Amino acid sequence: MASSYWDRVLYARLSRRRALAATGAAALGGAILSACGGDDEGGGGGVTGVSSALTYKPVDTTKSAKRGGVIKSYLQNFPGNFDLHQFPFGLSVATCPVGSQLTKYKPGRLEDPELGSVGDIAQEWEYSPDKLTLTYKLHPQAKWSPLSPSFHSGAPASIANRTIDADDVLASWEKWKNQVQAFRRSEVVADLPISSPFAPVTSLTKIDARTIQFKLKNPNAALTQAFSNWEAGGFYIYPKEGANGVIDFQKMVIGAGAYYVDKAEPSVGMVLKRNPNYELRDEFKRPFADGVDLPLVQDPAQVQAQIRVGNIWHQGLFALRTEDILNLKKDVPDILLTLSYNDDPEIMYFGISKDSPFKDIRVRQAMSYAWDRDAIITIVHSTDKLEAAGIPTDVRWNAGLPAQETGMPNGLYKGWWLDPKGKDFGENAKYFTLGKTRADDVAEAKRLLSAAGFASGVKFEHYYSPLFPTTPYSMDVLLGVIAEAGFAGTRKSLTPPEAAGYTTDPRGNHGGAIIGIDGGGSHDPGQYITNHYSKWGFFWHGANPNDTGPSADGDPAINDMATKIIGEFDEAKRKQIAYEFQRYVAKYNYRPRYPGGALTVENPGQGTAWGVAWPVLQNQNVWTGESFKGWWVSDWVDESKPPVNKKA
Repeated sequence: MASSYWDRVLYARLSRRRALAATGAAALGGAILSACGGDDEGGGGGVTGVSSALTYKPVDTTKSAKRGGVIKSYLQNFPGNFDLHQFPFGLSVATCPVGSQLTKYKPGRLEDPELGSVGDIAQEWEYSPDKLTLTYKLHPQAKWSPLSPSFHSGAPASIANRTIDADDVLASWEKWKNQVQAFRRSEVVADLPISSPFAPVTSLTKIDARTIQFKLKNPNAALTQAFSNWEAGGFYIYPKEGANGVIDFQKMVIGAGAYYVDKAEPSVGMVLKRNPNYELRDEFKRPFADGVDLPLVQDPAQVQAQIRVGNIWHQGLFALRTEDILNLKKDVPDILLTLSYNDDPEIMYFGISKDSPFKDIRVRQAMSYAWDRDAIITIVHSTDKLEAAGIPTDVRWNAGLPAQETGMPNGLYKGWWLDPKGKDFGENAKYFTLGKTRADDVAEAKRLLSAAGFASGVKFEHYYSPLFPTTPYSMDVLLGVIAEAGFAGTRKSLTPPEAAGYTTDPRGNHGGAIIGIDGGGSHDPGQYITNHYSKWGFFWHGANPNDTGPSADGDPAINDMATKIIGEFDEAKRKQIAYEFQRYVAKYNYRPRYPGGALTVENPGQGTAWGVAWPVLQNQNVWTGESFKGWWVSDWVDESKPPVNKKA
């Protein structure tokens, strides 16, 4: 993308609507607004109040939900294997609702989720006064799902519908702590070669059939949240019958979740069935659907085509761009336009080899000034079209903690995230923007580059492994914006193994930048800081404050903050440490997360990411913050609605 293009599109004296129209996406929004009696310029016409015609507003029908029906969804990737203690890409969406854990993240219900855990197979838990013993009591109605005759062929019949007991948890603990690929164990299990010094658990013992007890070497305020982490690699519970390799869990997943796998065939897809035992411990007797059909559909064009004819009922994660979504709505009026949390799930990891320009703090600061965050958010997340449709938005910039998420993995860091545009951020807010004009920020970026020896700008390769269909688009927008400040980035695709080679030890030992997903962050802010910024973190990439290249020592100031926040149980004090961290890292800009996103002001629990779904799928977007653990659990099938009943 030539710099002149972005000068014309983004920075000429045009209205936001006209600037975005040049990208092509806004024109589609205008067509929809016109069809609804609206005005693409947002200045009148019938734009006010159009939101009710354009977008689906969640209605909580949980208590009146009807049972039955099969949800028509799809897989974007087939699992590399089915062991939830490992981390094959594409596994989580389909099998997280199958797996079971001690606890799960506390969801929001038509509201923003907050930090906290609720029971999964555990009913209650408590710390000892010295915080060195953590005791869990299992739910008396926690039972394994039925077994599928085909998918679970060869599994001991004794597992089906059996009550989960302490021996299951102990067997799962032994499997998990010895599973090399279970990267989450390093933050929990003490005394492993890879363990974080904060990893607290020294032993797990059985007190009785329903009671287990963890002994800890040090207090750890993030531990209960770590046990709730839904990502593959977390502490999932497996039946004791599979201990010592008796069951090959790479080939079958057995859980006590809302669904169980009935069929799975590579290149074809999967079928989930309702677990009738889940409702025994669920307040609302969920799930409501009898099952979920998940054919493998990887081509975004095919996703659109199948949604269009009603063979798929909703959009998957980051599957479609805004213009694709708006085209569907324009062409098929019965389709609902939905809203949910949005944020680019990408990080710009800088290479910091001794010859990399990014090991110089001035270059990283220049990159921060080069990001026109509001323009990027407007283009990628179409906030201008929402505003024009009468849907007020709250645009938020990412800081050291994400401003908001897609419901994965952090939910909303409500009360923990520090607004870079707010008065409480302090003087380091200047590293986001000088607060004057875009021209001033660009001039400061060029001044810093010149001082670092790059008066002619920085040319670099921006590597990526295709994470989501939308990733290249977001990258192109960002690369186009930063070009004005002297950063000439070239997008280069890597295979997953190649991408891993850029982020393994010595981490960051290259001269470009690589895009990555901000996964693996615990729900707890302290664990997020530890995992992603301290020298003990799984996602640490070697940055340090001395511009010396890759280092195993990390940044001493951040290491100290991580130590303090993990060991502190007082929430108010923990928040102050989180604020201090965000102010500090704003200056060093080690691994900037993509600019941010927005929330819809009038609809708590919803963001500004437009999606599409058919009305047949009821109760959508009511429960928030559960991420993949909650997919299809609260939805129910209303066959009186399109596309099943096309006359509705």
